[in-house]
Amino acid sequence: MNNNFEGVWSDIRKRLMSGTLVRYWSAEEGYAGGSFQIDDVDSAAVIVQHGQMGRRVSKRDFQYLFAFWDAYNRGTIGRAELRKRSENATYILSILQWRDEAQISAAPTPRISSVSIPPQSETGLAELGEYGKRVLHEATEGRAVLHGPSVEIDYGAGPPARVDATVGDIAIEIESRVSKQVRGAVLDLICHPYPKKLLVLLPDHMTNRGIAAEQCRNILERFCPDGFFRVLVLKGSGVNPQLDEDAAIMAAVLADLRSA
Repeated sequence: MNNNFEGVWSDIRKRLMSGTLVRYWSAEEGYAGGSFQIDDVDSAAVIVQHGQMGRRVSKRDFQYLFAFWDAYNRGTIGRAELRKRSENATYILSILQWRDEAQISAAPTPRISSVSIPPQSETGLAELGEYGKRVLHEATEGRAVLHGPSVEIDYGAGPPARVDATVGDIAIEIESRVSKQVRGAVLDLICHPYPKKLLVLLPDHMTNRGIAAEQCRNILERFCPDGFFRVLVLKGSGVNPQLDEDAAIMAAVLADLRSA
């Protein structure tokens, strides 16, 4: 169990970034609403935002409750019992669930990392967009979340809409379509609950990507706080990849946006 936990702890430290919003979760109720923010992660604890001060949730606390994680998910032990064992149970259970979902989200990553970019005549819009996800994977060292609740947007009717990814408290859309469709994607970014927004444009189908990018910046400026959004135009594309350069630029933009 100790060796198993050490792998889980290492994975949490790798994936959980400062600024990440973790939704409150329990096996009994699922996502009941609300979230908490991660302030920092070090070798001994996860620091969560708690009032005016950060609250340290120790590695030892995580290890103690992780011993009951499988039993809790099977229903053989309840949340009330775990709360008796740790005052941080709500945070720990939510983070363990977040980590499990992040692992599921990362499952397609090898396909994205190793995908060969076929000629444009043999691929559609979805495949061209894979280049942007590949750049994102390289820029974040695989920490971007591509599936699960963090990418969802509730419009109050029907199934949720989705952005392409989240990284920490940043919602990300990757678009290679014509300008009118790109502007529609900006609406999803604006409506996503995460405070920071990154729009990544690929030049595959835009007649004038400079104008499209400036239009999107002007739209985001009307609805987002100053400094809380970026519009990035990649140099490469699905038919002309420039992975190393694009990944370096995206990593710098994400770092700048996280510090906003």
